[in-house]
Amino acid sequence: MGGFWGPESGKVNTMFRRKRKHGDFTAEIEAHIELEIERLKEQGRSEEEARPAARRAFGNVTLAEERFYESHRWLWWDHLMQDIRYGLRMLAKNPGFTGVGVLTLALGIGATAAVFSFVDTLYLRRLPVRDAGRLVDVFQTRNGKGYYELSYPDYVFYRDNNNSFSDLAAQYPASPISLMASNQSESINGSVVTANYFRVLNLRPFWGRFFLPEEDEVPDKNPVAVISYGLWKRRFASGLNVLGRIIQLNGNTFTIVGIAPENFRGAMPGVPETDVWIPAAMFHVGYRYCDAFQRDCTILSLIGRLKPETALRDAQAEMNVLAHRLEGAYPAIDEGLGVIVTPKRGVRLWERSENGLVANLLLAAVGLVLLIACSNLAGLLLVRGMARQREVSIRLALGASRGRLVRQLLTESLILSLVGGALGLVVATWGIDLLAGFYTIGEEGGRIYVSIGLDPVVLAFTMALSVVTAIAFGLVSAPQASRPDLVVSLKGEVSSASPRSSRLRYALVSAQVAMSIVLLIGVGLLVMSVRNIYRGTGFDPTHLVSLRLRPSLVGYDVLKGWDFQQEAIRRLEALPGVVSASPATAPPIPWGGADSVWLPGQEPSGPESAFVVGKNLVGPRYFETLGVAILRGREFNEHDKKGTPNVAIVNETLAEHFWSHGNALGKVLIAGGIPFQVVGVARDAQYHTSVAPPPAFIYLDYWQRDTTNGVSEDSRTLVRVSGSASPMLPVLRKTVAAVDPNVPIQEDRTLTEWLDISFRTVRMTSTFFTCFGALALFLSVVGLYGVLAFTVSQRTREFGIRMALGAEGSDVARMVMHQGIRLAMLGAAIGLVGAFGSARFLASYLYGVRPNNPVAFIAAAGVLMATAIIVSYIPARRATKVDPMVALRYE
Repeated sequence: MGGFWGPESGKVNTMFRRKRKHGDFTAEIEAHIELEIERLKEQGRSEEEARPAARRAFGNVTLAEERFYESHRWLWWDHLMQDIRYGLRMLAKNPGFTGVGVLTLALGIGATAAVFSFVDTLYLRRLPVRDAGRLVDVFQTRNGKGYYELSYPDYVFYRDNNNSFSDLAAQYPASPISLMASNQSESINGSVVTANYFRVLNLRPFWGRFFLPEEDEVPDKNPVAVISYGLWKRRFASGLNVLGRIIQLNGNTFTIVGIAPENFRGAMPGVPETDVWIPAAMFHVGYRYCDAFQRDCTILSLIGRLKPETALRDAQAEMNVLAHRLEGAYPAIDEGLGVIVTPKRGVRLWERSENGLVANLLLAAVGLVLLIACSNLAGLLLVRGMARQREVSIRLALGASRGRLVRQLLTESLILSLVGGALGLVVATWGIDLLAGFYTIGEEGGRIYVSIGLDPVVLAFTMALSVVTAIAFGLVSAPQASRPDLVVSLKGEVSSASPRSSRLRYALVSAQVAMSIVLLIGVGLLVMSVRNIYRGTGFDPTHLVSLRLRPSLVGYDVLKGWDFQQEAIRRLEALPGVVSASPATAPPIPWGGADSVWLPGQEPSGPESAFVVGKNLVGPRYFETLGVAILRGREFNEHDKKGTPNVAIVNETLAEHFWSHGNALGKVLIAGGIPFQVVGVARDAQYHTSVAPPPAFIYLDYWQRDTTNGVSEDSRTLVRVSGSASPMLPVLRKTVAAVDPNVPIQEDRTLTEWLDISFRTVRMTSTFFTCFGALALFLSVVGLYGVLAFTVSQRTREFGIRMALGAEGSDVARMVMHQGIRLAMLGAAIGLVGAFGSARFLASYLYGVRPNNPVAFIAAAGVLMATAIIVSYIPARRATKVDPMVALRYE
């Protein structure tokens, strides 16, 4: 029979039954010898003569047993088990070395696994649904560039004309949505989806049902909703009578028909977790900025399930053909139209590019930490190898091959690395929690749907990384440790380290120092950048609060909405502790939208030649509230309103761009095709990185805004308070709610919290670089101390002779300290050069600080050298305690 019971089955079985088989064979040999003895005795020989003769006739019993053993065993398995058992004994005999090694690897491997989990989340992780490998994302491109959403008519065309997908669904993350239930208002996150959305994802409802096809056919006809499991528990107390219950979403009545599965939070990782789903036929409730059923309203993301027999490339080819058909049918709208079909993995494609830089930076930083950990452990193993010279020499003298010894030492490295990797999973869990604290908070402050954790991919990566690191540091140390001086070692003497071995240890320490200083300089630059962010750019953010007021969600028209806004501001400014308040269309961070501007008579020929600037629409006292100085002219006031000449305020950079010396007052500027008279020049107050100049910015009057865009009644009202901002938030909410409790108040937070959210990638990078820098410094310190301590132990006799001949303890101490300082200085010099070239990769996260900032370079070098001096002093002081008489008898 083949398979398991084939020719190898005897070996497989006997591998695990060695004692019984070996005993049977030994008994058979003894029986054979006894028969020979009996035959010889019958020939007249005595017992004393017959037994030796029988054994001589049989031959070497031990050799026969060995041959039998080898014929019934996998020798590599036995040797591996021997190596593992011996390695465990040796590591147990040296708990200090083992503890340091395991801790070093746990920190390095754990940090790397945590960062890989982040990368896995961005690029590799599939949705937690059945048969997720067949799911794909579908985006449009324009002239072969970008990733764009689609319109509803385009989706219908692709859905009805493709042969590659078993189903093709569309979705739009409609957030936030105002929920009114049981006379309580709440801001939640929603999604507008086609009726086949849940079918594409292979989902079953936890309770009730999903949307029926007919509920998604006629616009505005079937207001039904599916709520999330979390919302059901939180808002409806897990009541089973929730089906059929009436709720209001953005002022419209809906009926709950189902509850989504417990662990399903949406199909778009990287956006806020979905609390409620409504059918695409109810798009007018979930989106108001354009008519979602028109071809020029491109807001939909498509998700499809490939047919089992369809390959991704075939689906891509078919969708390209369909895109060309659309382009031919609607050339004015779909010119240059293309389609890209990608596996449904990670977050959305444009979010990958936004977070790609921080992922690369963290991978580079943690890679340096792992290299430091491996070089540190390689140095420790080199030192330990010197202490095992006699053991290795005896094994070589008894016939062990050098390859066999290298394998044994690599096995010990592998055991050490696997234990370190297992402990590293605990470190990785801490790192993942820290990452999640940053990345799971969306730009608007809500929790986004993303799963950063130890999934099977991360666990497999950690295991593979443990093996690779074991080979990396093991191959550095094992060949050196397997080449002892046999004559010296077998005499029981302690040989001094070979020049080659010493140079290798010194090189490893200097390399650790060099990599550490690169990380420390990065830490300094990022910490300075974060400090500049929280200081503000031209304003003080510590006493500011932002409130998003959205009367449009409860059916207010523009005029009624403006009345609400003005009354809310009047009441807010009347509160004790409130200095001023002003409306705006966008928060002061990240500074609103954009528009093209030009001087009269200089209209650009096309979009590519337009001068695009930042834009925000703000009310009177906005700059006073924000704390930004008006350098020339005035702020907006109550005389600037609808029907009066359009006015604008520009920042310094925009004024300098169009007018010499910034003399912009009274000049006319065209913004978005509309002329505005400049009445003020404000100080630059926009955040910008070290790779970008201060952006040009224009402020338009809030009360002169266009009233036809459907959301003119909404605002983000900015409030300055005299004291601490956080304690004032409940009072401010209560005051606004008193005007109309039905109007939702969203994104209500201090400006410092806005900074936390808007610059979370900078803070995340700074935090992790700080952790990695501290870890790298610690590992480098351990490595430097280990080398110097070993040097002192090797030179004990030399120090004793020097002191016996009259050398002072201080002279010996200086020798040891000079060696440590030289190693640190060499590494620091290399690291400074490397940091000068690599710091530019941080430029996109540096605000108010240049990549070559001398303070960061000097501070990092100073910290490292000071640490090196302290670490060098400990073994140097130990060297001064050498007793010359004892040292002369040392060997």
